[in-house]
Amino acid sequence: MSTSHDWARELQKTAAFLLSKPEVDLKHSCPETICTFYGEIEKEGFLDLVRAIKPGKKHIGEYYVTFRPTGVVNLQLSINRDSICKRLNPVYECTPLLSKEEDAEMESV
Repeated sequence: MSTSHDWARELQKTAAFLLSKPEVDLKHSCPETICTFYGEIEKEGFLDLVRAIKPGKKHIGEYYVTFRPTGVVNLQLSINRDSICKRLNPVYECTPLLSKEEDAEMESV
């Protein structure tokens, strides 16, 4: 099992590696670092990380629920939509990522 700090240290290693190489024009942006969680078994880890790095914006897509923390341009957390949402024909009803108080706090930032 790893922690958010373990992940951050690996990102630092990746950044150091890229900075040690010649600079190259990518011709497009590499928009984000994505951490994807899968299934019910990883739901709590996803929710714990959302709570730890809030505030941010959530998006419910066709297959994933994503969270992008405020203040960081290129970080995205994703989880399978079926892990967070319950299908109510023909729409999904999603479990809140945060409590109502925490959600209200995010909206006021």
